[in-house]
Amino acid sequence: MADPSVSLQEAIFARLHAEVSCPVYDGAPMDADMPYVSIDREVSVNVSPISGRKREQRLLYLSVWSDTVGQAEVKRINGEVITALDERPLP
Repeated sequence: MADPSVSLQEAIFARLHAEVSCPVYDGAPMDADMPYVSIDREVSVNVSPISGRKREQRLLYLSVWSDTVGQAEVKRINGEVITALDERPLP
């Protein structure tokens, strides 16, 4: 089986781009206006292998960047990310 990480990241990027109210980057430009969401790193772990088969758990780290004082804007955007991804299958 081919590594699904690129397809997974593309699907997450597309979903966030369509449903989050700020830009989403995989490698933000140095002069990017805030707020934005950045796709950071991915960690893959083989958990509970069954009969020698891989069962991968993938953790994809996202960062929300904001220059607004306080956490309200970041929390609002985090809520949008959760709504976009939580318990919703990706294509």
